[in-house]
Amino acid sequence: MTTSTTQPVYSAVSATHSLSTGKPKVGEAKEWMKSGWTLYKKAPVKLTLITMLFVLVPAVFQALPAPYGVTFSKWLGPLLMALVWPIMHNIAKDDKFSFKHNATWAKWGRLALWSLSGIVFMALHFAFAGLLIEGEQLTSLLAGQAVDVAPWRVGSTFAFMTLVQMPFMFVGAQILIANKSILRAVKDSVSSIVPAYKPMALLTLIAMLIAFLAPYTAVLSALLLGPILTCCLFSAYKQLIK
Repeated sequence: MTTSTTQPVYSAVSATHSLSTGKPKVGEAKEWMKSGWTLYKKAPVKLTLITMLFVLVPAVFQALPAPYGVTFSKWLGPLLMALVWPIMHNIAKDDKFSFKHNATWAKWGRLALWSLSGIVFMALHFAFAGLLIEGEQLTSLLAGQAVDVAPWRVGSTFAFMTLVQMPFMFVGAQILIANKSILRAVKDSVSSIVPAYKPMALLTLIAMLIAFLAPYTAVLSALLLGPILTCCLFSAYKQLIK
C-alpha cells in the first residue's frame, strides 16, 4: 500500500531529472509544482496546521519585551520551520506524518546554530525596512508595537527577505535529512539553487507574491499557500540535491 501511494511523488521528480540536460529549465518548475501538489494532498490539513503553529509560536514571543522577544522569535522561527522538511520526507516516502528521521543531538545542535542566521536576516530585514518605513515607526515595530504603516511597505520588506533567504532554502533539509555540516549544507544549498535559477525564479516569484500579500490578508496568504509552496520546494530539493 505504501509503495503504490508514494510512488507518484518521487516518480514525477525523477522523470523531470531524467529529461533534463544541463541546467534545469523553466518548465521544470511546473513539474515541481505538480509533484508538490501531489505531496500536499497526502496530508493537507496536518501540513497546514503544523505550518500555522510554526509561524504563530514565534510571533507570540515577539510580544515579549524588546529586543529580547523579537530576537528570540527570529531564532526560533527557522528552527521550527526546518522541522517541516523531515515531515514532508516521511509523507513522500512512507505516507507517515512524522518528525522522525534518524534524529541525533548533533543534528539538532547544528540546526540550532544555523537558526541563529535568523537574527542576521532580521538585521537585513530592518535595514531594508528603514528605506521604506519612517524611523519612529520602525523602532515601534522592532519593539513589537502595532503601528499604522501602508501594507505595501510592509509587504515589500517581506518580499525582499523572501528573495534574500531563497538561496539558503535547503540548508535545514541538508542538516536534518542528509546529516551534513552547516558549511556543507549552506554550500550545497546555494550551489544547487543558483544554477537552477530559471525554474527557481518562478517559485521565488510565487513566494515573494505570497509574502507581499501577507499584510493585505492578515497573514492568511502565507498560512494557507505557504504549505503548498513548501511541498513544491521539497520536490525541487529532491531533484537538485544529490
